[in-house]
Amino acid sequence: ATAGYLWINQYPYIRDNSSWQSDVDLTGIFVGIIGCMIAGVAFGLFWMEIMKRYASTIIKTMLFLNIGCWIAVAILGLIIGEMTLTIIGIVFAAFYALFSWCIWSRIPFSSALLSVSSSITQTYGGTVFLSLMVILFDVIWIFVWGACVSAYYLVVDEPNSFVIFLLLVSFYWAFQVNQNISHTTTCGVTASWYFSTELNYNPTPPAFRRTMTTSFGSVCFGSLLVAIIQALEQMVRMAQDQKNQCVACILLCLLNCLEGMVRFFNKFAFAHCAIYGTGFIQSARQTFDLFASRGIQALINDDLTGLAIFAGALIGGIVSAGVGYLLGYIFYNGDSNSDVRIGVPIALAVYGFFVGLLFCMTVLYVVHSSIVCLFVCYCEDPASLSENRPEEYQRIANVKPEFGAINTGRGGNGNAPQRQQQQQSAQQGQRQGYNDGNMYGNNSNKFAV
Repeated sequence: ATAGYLWINQYPYIRDNSSWQSDVDLTGIFVGIIGCMIAGVAFGLFWMEIMKRYASTIIKTMLFLNIGCWIAVAILGLIIGEMTLTIIGIVFAAFYALFSWCIWSRIPFSSALLSVSSSITQTYGGTVFLSLMVILFDVIWIFVWGACVSAYYLVVDEPNSFVIFLLLVSFYWAFQVNQNISHTTTCGVTASWYFSTELNYNPTPPAFRRTMTTSFGSVCFGSLLVAIIQALEQMVRMAQDQKNQCVACILLCLLNCLEGMVRFFNKFAFAHCAIYGTGFIQSARQTFDLFASRGIQALINDDLTGLAIFAGALIGGIVSAGVGYLLGYIFYNGDSNSDVRIGVPIALAVYGFFVGLLFCMTVLYVVHSSIVCLFVCYCEDPASLSENRPEEYQRIANVKPEFGAINTGRGGNGNAPQRQQQQQSAQQGQRQGYNDGNMYGNNSNKFAV
């Protein structure tokens, strides 16, 4: 959006204004910027296909690479004679090796969820488009918020700390709301897929409509909790000085830990909002029940699938950096100025890495949201997946024998009338022209895995 604005509105002015004239042709820079954005999105879509086919291989490779990186750190410490660095490398390599050994049996389950979620996201690409639009909304909000802050500082001599805190809350709140709208919508789409035999319509618009109406208050409330913590963190950073650095460091550490826990909790609470149409408080209670039963499994699953997604984003950044350098080289290879000939391609490569990382992560975040929803649905009602999507159910249930127990005390909700009620609700939704994930099932808080 920024590149388009500059190209259409500002480039003619810069070209005609002598004070802005430069020997550098800006066309290559604009093409490079746009090319890096496109490369990041394209690679994110390509990585979805890779995850769908080779999810288990990617997760295992990332675990080994993690151990290998710390071993490399230990070797580097030996080479340069830094025993502290060597000890740190050995300790972390041993820790991650132990961690990998402990969770190795969990990899097939996480791989199955990752593969199925990638397939769902590929089928309903509207969720990816919405996730990309979040970036545009964030850019617009930065300009709007920046104008408000500038106006405030112009009319007051001494800014009030409480007003600054409220401004910071509003800044982070908007970002959180935008991100969670995308997350909740994706969860709604996944729930519609989960509780239906087939979808003869695009579930993204109805899911987005539910998010922006019945679930919007829940999204805003949950997002506000994170925004307040982020604003407190920023206030601590602004207040710290040489005298209170130790106290500020401790506070920041505690706030960072609290923010991480609330973010993790909110992901599953918003999934409940999308699936059952409940408010945030009730969804929070359901999430607490889920964590009490399968909290460790949820944490491990989130970590393992996150490895595959981060790997794709990192490679996407590298690919975008290569695209940026290539475009810079094509446009400026013949420039007589050596600074331009060498500097512009390198600058585009650095820019390309970060923008490619951002855009690729934005695309892949949709898969992550789908994984969260699929995990919640399968834990609370595996019977629906067995009846509606038997092929996908077998891919998940065959990972461990106990994952397939859906009609006993160990698995599913063990309540046939409830499942019949779910099916009737689904059929009614189909007759009405939509398949609303909110209407499926009574959450009995009994879990399958």
